[in-house]
Amino acid sequence: MKRFEFPLQRVADWREKQLTLEEMKLERLNGDLSLLDGRRRALDTEQTAADRAVLQARTVTSEELQRLDAFRRYATNQRALIAGQRAQAERLIAEQRTKLLEARRNVELLKRLHGKRLAAWKLEFNREIEQLAAESHLSRIHTAMAEAPRLAQE
Repeated sequence: MKRFEFPLQRVADWREKQLTLEEMKLERLNGDLSLLDGRRRALDTEQTAADRAVLQARTVTSEELQRLDAFRRYATNQRALIAGQRAQAERLIAEQRTKLLEARRNVELLKRLHGKRLAAWKLEFNREIEQLAAESHLSRIHTAMAEAPRLAQE
């Protein structure tokens, strides 16, 4: 019997590569989201430090208060910008998860099909082996029966 060949193996390999690519895209998007969170934390830390510096100063000039106010406005604008970018990143992550789920389904579908085809092939292979064994056994019996009268004469 010929060896097992899955006719859709190239498609299965391509789907596996596609799945890997989709997983890498999701990792990159999650990394982008982590960077945005890091920027937000750094901004919060910087604003807390600026506020603390003004509160702990013995004297504060109007110029320092203006700089603190300008920094607060900048920080508020940056937070809004980061929030928008984060919302966009979360939307992209949700879309990518959907794509990843579909890629996983496609891979699993082909794996199940491969398993079914392999099981059918093994069943047919075992049938052929049993048939060959039966034929071999019958052949030995036939040969033994054909030689029995000749051996009895000798």
